[in-house]
Order: sequence, then structure tokens, then C-alpha cells
Amino acid sequence: GLELLNVLLECAQAVHRQDLDSATTLLAQLKHGASVYGDSMQRLTAHFAEGLATRILHHRHSATAAQLLPPAKLDLLHSLILHRPAASPAAADDHLAAFTALYKVSPFFKLAHFTANQAIVEAVAGRARVHVIDLDILQGFQWPSFIQALASRSGGPPSLLTLTGIGSSAESLRDTGNRLSSFAAMFGVPFRFQPLVVGSLEELDLGARIEPRTGNGEVDDMEEEEDEEEEAVAVNAVFQLHRLLNAPRESRKLERFLAGLRRIRPAAVTVVEQEAAHNAPDFIARFVEALHYYAAVFDSLDASLPQRDEERVRIEQVMFAAQIKNIVSCEGAERIERHEKMGFWAGKMGECGFAQAPMSSHSVSQAKLLLQLCPCDGYRVVESPCEGWPVGSISLGWQQRLLLTASTWGCA
Repeated sequence: GLELLNVLLECAQAVHRQDLDSATTLLAQLKHGASVYGDSMQRLTAHFAEGLATRILHHRHSATAAQLLPPAKLDLLHSLILHRPAASPAAADDHLAAFTALYKVSPFFKLAHFTANQAIVEAVAGRARVHVIDLDILQGFQWPSFIQALASRSGGPPSLLTLTGIGSSAESLRDTGNRLSSFAAMFGVPFRFQPLVVGSLEELDLGARIEPRTGNGEVDDMEEEEDEEEEAVAVNAVFQLHRLLNAPRESRKLERFLAGLRRIRPAAVTVVEQEAAHNAPDFIARFVEALHYYAAVFDSLDASLPQRDEERVRIEQVMFAAQIKNIVSCEGAERIERHEKMGFWAGKMGECGFAQAPMSSHSVSQAKLLLQLCPCDGYRVVESPCEGWPVGSISLGWQQRLLLTASTWGCA
């Protein structure tokens, strides 16, 4: 394992300085030691080697040099690239199968969803009309437990739950909406699903699409009487905001998006992001950080599933290998997996007019209970793990490495 790690680092340095002869020689060594069915280090090597090979083949600075490589070395580079179905029904089925498998064996998404849900339930407590905007609804896995929680409120469910589901496929959104509508009907929660098809978050101006809850910020007697009927809006941003960092800093794409979000005066904004610094401009620093982060992710899967388990291979390839490939091989606008740590998000949210709402003790105890239901030991829940972080944020860790952090924000 340590030998593979050293060769990976040496290869990354060769790619960075565009020493393609050395890089391809080292990639040949890595190919010999890598296997998507091996131990966690061999599997990790397969995906990082793919990223390095792709970087050589496609990076704009290396294009001319790559054309000068002999055919045998070009064949080597192509052989390291793992072929996955492009955007298609087969790819969507693959993603659903991988997501479902990961949900069963790991708290990675489950803790993110349940923690965000609990924060929203508390923020909209007692409100008759609730509107949740999910920035990437996928198959809607997050929302059945939320609907159940609203159904069991002491004062009864809301008179209307509106869920705006954002995604890139109209067909997928329709299927998700139908499933959630049936679920809400089963639990007696009046429900309306609003699909919103967008290619990327930067196309979305929430401030222009969603009316603020109050017109001028002032409440007269009549407004006070009608306050029950005003929508309590919550925005769910699970593993989404980092995708707005793929533009020059001066474009302030993230800041403009958060300003639009603030205009709708949400009762809660739930932010969950991977606890990693994958946005470093320096390639080697980014590579090393990604290697350490995904080593922890792959180790956690190793503790849950056998090496040759096809579900494990699918989870790693569909859910995480694409992230690794993007971090390692892409630059500029194409590099969208720009994860930042909680300190960064706390600064940005504060700068854009949001104040942190501490997670409740119930959220913390619920997160710890989820870990007890995991098929393996090694995961841990950490509250506000670093000095200077918002009090009340919750992090999921594997052994000594933090994997993700959840926090909740309201308008300052």
C-alpha cells in the first residue's frame, strides 16, 4: 500500500511538471498494482491513475506533448480509463443502484439527509404552509422521512407541503414527484410537487422565481392574522454549493447565488458539504488532499463490504471515482468538484447575510443513533470539531478523518 502511494505521488509530480516519459513509466507501474477488486489502496490507485492518465490526454497544456507520445504509451493511457455509461437511462439506473447500495451500508448520505431534515422540521414547526426547495433532488430519497415527521407533528401536518425539486432531467423529476406524492397521500400530508429543470445551479435565480414570504418586511394587523398562511420556506443544499466555485473569483458566482437565495427570506438553509479542501489552485496540494480524503472513504467501504462485492465496485465507481477523476484531471470551468471545508462555508454564509442556527440536541442524538445502526464500527459524529467553526455544526468522521459537515443557516 505504501509503495503504491509513493508511486502515485511521484507520478502526480511528473504529470505536473509535464515530464510525460516519467509519468507514463510510473503509470505502467501503477497499472500493474491497481485493481478495482483489490484492497482499498489498490482500488484507490485505479481511480487516481485514471485521473492522471486523463489529465495527460486532455489537459490543454499537455495536448501537444501528448500527441508526441509513441502509440504504445498512448495505448497505456487509454487502457487506464475505466469506461462508464454516458448520460443515458443505463447511467441513471447505475446511479440509482449505487446510491441505494451506499444508503444501505454507509451513513454518508443518510446522516446528511436526516440531519438536514431535522433542522428544517424544527425551523418550520407550527407553520401551516411549508415550502422546501431542494437544489438537487435526485430520486428524492431524502424526503419520505421528512414527510413522516410532518405527518406526526403534535399540531397535525401542514395544510400544504410544497416541494420544489431541482434537477436536470424532466423524466426523472416526474418519476420522483409521483413517488413522493403517493408517499405524502399515504401519510395524509397535503402535497404539491414543483419540478424545476435546470442544467446547473448558476442558471437558477431563486430570488426571481420564489416570492418572498412578506412584501415589505412590515406586518400590520391583517398580515398578522394571515401569518399562518404564509409559506415557511426552507432551502436544502446537500453537496451542491461547491459546484458554484468553478469560475474566476471576480465573477462572484457563489455570492450572487447566495444573494438570490437570501431574497426569498428562507426560515432555514441546510448546507452539507464534504469536509475536504479540493479547491486548491496548486495541483499537487489538491492531489494529496484528495488522496487522503478518498482513502478514508474507501477504507470505510472496505469495512462494510467484501472486496469482490459488485455493489461495492458500483458504489466506488459511480459515487466517488467520478469525483476523483474530476478533481485530478480537470481545470477551469470543467473542474466542478471544488470541495471546501466548513470554515470556508461559514465565512461565505456570514459574508452573504446568513447567521448560523445551532443544531439541536435532538439532531445530535439522532445522528449518533444512525451510526449505531451501521453495519461496521469506525464512524463517529463530531459537534463543532474545530475552533472558529459555527457552534452546533455536525460532522461525520471515519476514524480520525472528517468526511462531511452539516450546518443550518437563517437570515441575519
